Amino acid sequence: MAPAPHNERQLLFPFQDPSGSRFDNFIAQGNQMVLERCRELALGGVTGVLVLHGPAGSGKSHLLRASCVARTEHDGHAALWVAHPDRSASPCRALPVAQESIFDLLALDGIEAIAGDPMREAECFRLVLAAWQGRLRLLLAGRQPPQALPWALPDLASRLNAATLPPLKPLVDELRLRVVQERCEARGMRLDDRAARWLLHHHPRDLESLLAVLDRLEEQPGAVGKRVTLARLKRVLFEAQPSP
Repeated sequence: MAPAPHNERQLLFPFQDPSGSRFDNFIAQGNQMVLERCRELALGGVTGVLVLHGPAGSGKSHLLRASCVARTEHDGHAALWVAHPDRSASPCRALPVAQESIFDLLALDGIEAIAGDPMREAECFRLVLAAWQGRLRLLLAGRQPPQALPWALPDLASRLNAATLPPLKPLVDELRLRVVQERCEARGMRLDDRAARWLLHHHPRDLESLLAVLDRLEEQPGAVGKRVTLARLKRVLFEAQPSP
């Protein structure tokens, strides 16, 4: 990693993360080294590239968003998280190459959508070079490591392979429950054990889907300060289902 330049890149708009992802609420059991490398990149005086990989629910998106939050809160620098860039030509889905000089940290989630697409690979390679040259902090994540993806640019594949961290390990059920209940308490609600276990066994188990349930609960009138029982949880989920 290269020493970070001492230029002033002020954040125009604060990075917003309604999911509440932070380094201090990431449960790092088995993933401590990956957490520390992300923290070092976000808060230290170095630039560079890190590539995270692991199965769904292993914490990739959490660490990317937490890195953006930490960088922004640390000294007001600009950070951007791009979720699952696809192959569309729509500007809002393209990689933010044109804005590279604005951001101090970029986090790209879902590198599988980049591999094999010549335009996206060229954009990604430009961002990687900017990071290696000390102009950017770059985090990338995917379910598979770069070496398992069909890259068209050998130089890009080589640089990403060199920056790849050990695979993230998914949370066991007890830790998954702990995360959901702690996030619920952080929103001013309390998810009781029976409701939490039912949710884990009757709903998609990835954390993103589980935490989306908390969004629905929080939207209910008078939700803050109340205990979330199994009956209330089922009622909210049933009401969220589309009518036949």
